[in-house]
Amino acid sequence: VVITGSNGCTTSAATTVYRNTTPPSLSITPSLVTLTCASPSAVLSVVGTGDARWSTGEVSTAISVSVANTYSVTLTGAGGCTAVANAVVSALLPASATVTSGGALGCGVTTTTVRVQASGATSFTLLGPAGYSQTNSTGVFNVNVGGSYTGVAGQPGCVASNTVTVVEGGVQPVISSVQAGGALGNGACTVPVLAVGTGDRYVLTGPGYVFSAVFRTAAGRSVSFPDVVKPGTYTLTVYSGNCVVMRTVVVSGTACP
Repeated sequence: VVITGSNGCTTSAATTVYRNTTPPSLSITPSLVTLTCASPSAVLSVVGTGDARWSTGEVSTAISVSVANTYSVTLTGAGGCTAVANAVVSALLPASATVTSGGALGCGVTTTTVRVQASGATSFTLLGPAGYSQTNSTGVFNVNVGGSYTGVAGQPGCVASNTVTVVEGGVQPVISSVQAGGALGNGACTVPVLAVGTGDRYVLTGPGYVFSAVFRTAAGRSVSFPDVVKPGTYTLTVYSGNCVVMRTVVVSGTACP
């Protein structure tokens, strides 16, 4: 700048203006970290000078994290320029457990499989009825009692769990014998079908024929299905709860006109 006085004399002075567009130096330590059962959380720290704001919304030079994710921080330097850095947090923790049953007990099935699964887990425990408790490294358990089972994956203080119900389907029904009480024709216009078995419901179906016998409980019984009038193949189905067994029988002869 030049200043001219009233007498015509002048004087001058100068200043220099610099432009600083260099972002601040920034990094996060540690930039890679894995959470484990022994170390379920980690502290991420800013290495740099300025005002730090994290992707979590926190305004701090350090944050504590316990969830696997990618975390970023924005650092604003004294000149207003910014820099961004990231840290990747992974985890070897059983975040959730899945417990599944291989099928129902009963109906002739005496053993089923319960499977416990959880990512990162190396130890599995299954708890169930009547004090059942087993631990292994595979997560596969064989059980022979119905009821509620709880699977636990991980180590003490760092576990995930879930529950499944093993259903008991009932007593296996039995067909000891089924036979026609004779042949149609030669004056016999109807014949019975005779069955011996164990169950609570007995159903015979065939050509134009359906007959059911229903009982309160499953037990050994002799059941007669009357008035079969057509020759052909008939199917006997015996139920016990949700369990089923089937057998066929042939009625021979000729139907009456």
